[in-house]
Amino acid sequence: PVVTMTETHKLDQILPKSEDGNKAVPDPYGLVGPKKKFALLFGYNGIGYKGLQINPGAKTIESELENAICKTGVILGSNQHDLQKISWSRAARTDKGVHALGQCVALKLCLKLGREEAFIQELNKVLPDSIKAFDCIRVANKFNAKFQCFGRIYEYWIPAYLLSSNETVCMYEPINANEENQKAENIIKLQALQKRLSDLKVEEAKLKLLETCLKKYEGTKDFHNFTVKVAPNDPARKRFILSFKVDKSIVVDGMEMIKVAVEGQSFMLHQIRNMVGLAVEVTRNNLDPAIIDEAINAEYFPTPMAPGEGLALRACQYGAYNKKYCVPIQESKKYIGFEPKSEKENLIRRPIQFLEGHIADRIEKFGLNMILPAVVHNEKENCVFTKWLWDRAHETFPKNISRKRLGAHSNYEKYKDEKATAKRLHKEAKITNRNVEINEKPEKEKSN
Repeated sequence: PVVTMTETHKLDQILPKSEDGNKAVPDPYGLVGPKKKFALLFGYNGIGYKGLQINPGAKTIESELENAICKTGVILGSNQHDLQKISWSRAARTDKGVHALGQCVALKLCLKLGREEAFIQELNKVLPDSIKAFDCIRVANKFNAKFQCFGRIYEYWIPAYLLSSNETVCMYEPINANEENQKAENIIKLQALQKRLSDLKVEEAKLKLLETCLKKYEGTKDFHNFTVKVAPNDPARKRFILSFKVDKSIVVDGMEMIKVAVEGQSFMLHQIRNMVGLAVEVTRNNLDPAIIDEAINAEYFPTPMAPGEGLALRACQYGAYNKKYCVPIQESKKYIGFEPKSEKENLIRRPIQFLEGHIADRIEKFGLNMILPAVVHNEKENCVFTKWLWDRAHETFPKNISRKRLGAHSNYEKYKDEKATAKRLHKEAKITNRNVEINEKPEKEKSN
């Protein structure tokens, strides 16, 4: 089919034109309509990608997603590869190797209302298997995926043997992964270590200790030691964690995986990975959970960052937006594929939710079939968690290093040095300006 535009000026403005300026656009899927804002709900397996956000020259989730959307014909040729023109916004950024089951982006599409489900089907046909679109929902024109999101839920899948003690890990042959020519040999040794550790059963006491450590993070706390480039007095250091718990364990391809779940308003760069890494270290070594409190309250405390391959964004929460603009969740199903016939019906919005509704089963299925098996397979092949465990077993924890010795390696010292430099330059500039004024003053008086 072809979208033909009428003679009226209004439709001429709102319906899309082809790149050569003609008033007809090829529409092979019957999707094209007036430009409106939508929320696209999707998930992805992050292994092999350099994170979510578009980065020129790098393979990212957003670049794959945008290219696939363009192939469906619902983004104008003149707007393609320019995210500002289509008001693109994302709910949360994920790092290299991190996954998502409940990611959301908002963007303007030339998509006919009532054809959202057809659009999802066509989009999944051109997306790689590692990315899956779940739903497309019409939203308010001022909707922003980041600013309207009031909470985020993350899952972290870790191998159960990550809780093994140093004595258990050090029983096996040493590994020197610093030598490049020994890399293949090291992988073989790590795989042998992984196989032996996988046969061990996790003690119930260790799971309880891990739960106790994770509970220490709940509430509004200072997390400047769990991220980078955030000073101890930076307002951004405070974050609210609603819950942090050990959820369940499951055996996948012979490997027991433990899931921990965290829910909070927002998170800083590497924050969750550092929180989990520190909790695992305390649990492995049977240390006092009060170390978590020390890391939160200290000006500087080095925290071990766990690998990102087991981390997944489970859901973004839009409760306040749903309550204000959308129909109740219980009524939302009847509006799937709904084509408004009047101005009043045009204001009907379906709620954005990942944990309930008709897409909940799709998301669960994608996680069990595409993400968790990929995490286990990647661990068996590349031994990311095993290598991290080996390294941690051969390092002193917690490190007893003075702030003076750490110097430039300390976020706090970096901040103090930068602040002192800025203060000195400001003072020098004021002195220079004052000297110039003094030197210029006699000349002005003479001229008078």
